[in-house]
Amino acid sequence: MVEQKQNSKLELSKTVPSKLSSTLSRGNEIIICVVLFLTAFGVRMITYSSIFVGDNVRFLEFDPFYHMRRAISFAEHFPHIWNFDTYLNYPYGSDVGWPPLYDWTIALLANIIGLGHPSKHLIETVGVYFPVFLGSLSVIGVYFIGKEIQGSFDNVKRDNKEGVFTKITKKSIKTQNVQNLEKAKGKSWKNVKNWQVGVMSSLILAVIPAFTQVSFLGFVDHHVAEVLLSTTAFLFFIKTLRAENHRNRYIFSVLTILTLTCAMFTVPDAAIFVGVLAIYGIVQCTIDKKYKYLALTIGALLAVYIGAYFISPGTYNFLNDGVGFLVKDRAVLQQVQETQPLFFTFDGKFNIEPSWYAFNTSLYVAIIGIILFAWGIIKNRTYKDQVIPNRIKVFFLVWTLITMVLNLYQVRFVYLFAVNIGILCAYLIVELINSNKIYTDMLGLILIGAILIPSAQMNNNMRESPLMLSNDWFTTSEWIKNNTPDTNSTWNMPSKDQIPSYGIMSWWDYGNYLLYLSERPVVANNFQLGAEDSAKFYTSENETEANKILNDRRARYVVVDYRLGLSTFNENGRTYLRGSWVSAAFLAGKNMSYYLDGRNMPNDKYLSTMYARLYLFDGKGLDKYKLIHKSETAYPDLFGKPIEEIKIFEYTG
Repeated sequence: MVEQKQNSKLELSKTVPSKLSSTLSRGNEIIICVVLFLTAFGVRMITYSSIFVGDNVRFLEFDPFYHMRRAISFAEHFPHIWNFDTYLNYPYGSDVGWPPLYDWTIALLANIIGLGHPSKHLIETVGVYFPVFLGSLSVIGVYFIGKEIQGSFDNVKRDNKEGVFTKITKKSIKTQNVQNLEKAKGKSWKNVKNWQVGVMSSLILAVIPAFTQVSFLGFVDHHVAEVLLSTTAFLFFIKTLRAENHRNRYIFSVLTILTLTCAMFTVPDAAIFVGVLAIYGIVQCTIDKKYKYLALTIGALLAVYIGAYFISPGTYNFLNDGVGFLVKDRAVLQQVQETQPLFFTFDGKFNIEPSWYAFNTSLYVAIIGIILFAWGIIKNRTYKDQVIPNRIKVFFLVWTLITMVLNLYQVRFVYLFAVNIGILCAYLIVELINSNKIYTDMLGLILIGAILIPSAQMNNNMRESPLMLSNDWFTTSEWIKNNTPDTNSTWNMPSKDQIPSYGIMSWWDYGNYLLYLSERPVVANNFQLGAEDSAKFYTSENETEANKILNDRRARYVVVDYRLGLSTFNENGRTYLRGSWVSAAFLAGKNMSYYLDGRNMPNDKYLSTMYARLYLFDGKGLDKYKLIHKSETAYPDLFGKPIEEIKIFEYTG
């Protein structure tokens, strides 16, 4: 009896590993997190000189202009929010497809800093810094997820070496010792060498272009919040899986639900995050052969979706809008760049450039990483006692595969996939470096350089040539604001009871610019609202038909610019066409070949369109269009003559 107890103690002692020299104290871990945060913050600040120009605050790309419109309105009327905008899709107005929490949070911070009376400049400043802060926080979240992923593998390896799963079972020791064994396993989890993947994952995410481009200073868009909220929710979910007692499991479950709820009120694609958890639940129940729980999981999802319709119609609409954008339920979405597949162009041609700009070499390193990761799951699947580590690995694999499929379908999800790319690359690199072989150590170091150096170069390219509004668009928008009549409505507090008196016709790419800078209603904007009427107007070859569109839309001014039409450029001795005209023709129901001659150059039908007659010929021959403004910068037109970038016409019909 004594000998049996001694043997039990001896076996039990093998399950409690000594503290590794590579583990971190809480103080050291805090230092690492601070360094990672500051590194990510610094990388995202490289656009500073482009954002703060004199006394002005400028934004990157297009959607930030509408986010800042709402943020300014919310801040000036805090805490009031609205979701119907009479300045969109003029004169009909439209619900806003974005949930309000992202913009409302900017308004909250601006009111705190401005002591309840923030200026427009302060709100804009808070807005441009907000994505930098969220992006840097996301890097910290990925550090902890990386630790959990690596920990699930390291725990298995150590326990295998020490005989936890091969020598000790519940039949070999008494019940009391089994309970002690479970406690020992819980402690060993925290002491494994698991921080390396966390640090490397964070460093890669800090610089990978797919994520930096949505978290640079000035990119005031909710995409960075998608990354932060999804990684935070998934981190809490992983901790729920790993929880050692019911209390912790309950706490992390609640935190997961709260984070997903915040996501529902922040981003239109939040249904994807819930879908990841749901699909994981289905997969795990199938693996565990728990079909009763599988049915309960599916039933719960249906209950939540149906319940949202009755309890929170607004949330239900946000979910449906996100799904509609995902499946391209409108023709115009087929012409939006961000909805195109990762490896194919509009016309179905294979194209590797988007994936290279987003991920560089990290994508190919991650492909090897996911193969190694999946092999690790398969190799250790027979250890029935390591249920928790297996579930964490299965969850990460499901999460990765779903995000990968989304990327293959629509390029806009590259920023979400950047998290998985970073973790997979880090996992492979750490495995190589920890192999204790010179050639694998060298290979690991080479991969680090092969990922970080091209990413840094790409970020520098984006710093030197940021996707921003041209100076002519700023000055033209200011001219409209100062030289056109008031709309007899309140710009920063739209109301169905106060419809603006007129609107502006422009191509939808420029709607957010005009709405924010000119403070005027627009027929079409970057939500693709009104895009079809805009396309029909510019492609029309009949002035009477074009006038009818403007009359129906109550548009008083028309804006035309260089980039909407066709222009030529030479490359390798050949002449090519470029411009947004392909999209305009598609939305108007016409084939591009309709506007080209036998040499693939613009023909007389193109020159007869309202766009060409306004932009190329200054409205000559048109009865009700008066040229009232030209911008300063000139470009060569189809005939090689200099022509102003932007022109504004007053419609007198």
